[in-house]
Amino acid sequence: MLVSYYGSALPVLLGLAPPEPGIPTLDAGQVTAASLHHFGLSDSFLGRPAVEKVREVLAALPQVVFESYENADHAFDNDDFVLFDADASALAWQRTVEFLRHRLPAG
Repeated sequence: MLVSYYGSALPVLLGLAPPEPGIPTLDAGQVTAASLHHFGLSDSFLGRPAVEKVREVLAALPQVVFESYENADHAFDNDDFVLFDADASALAWQRTVEFLRHRLPAG
């Protein structure tokens, strides 16, 4: 199981961007783990076109949940950083808790 915030390595991992040293390329079809991905659509580090490419690839995988935040920039969940977005952060946390609640065994 995976919860990802910002997904800056995903374009390279999914072969959607030029390779980078030390980052492997994966065949998205081989990924079987449930995952939740949070993306700010105003991300100044990972632009909207890259986010949309990642969304297209991930949307084909039934175990993947893709969430986006229209006005959130990169690092929107870091409350000690200038790009912090309290609304996006709170919603992402709520979605993360719900995602994990439905997929982790109760115990």
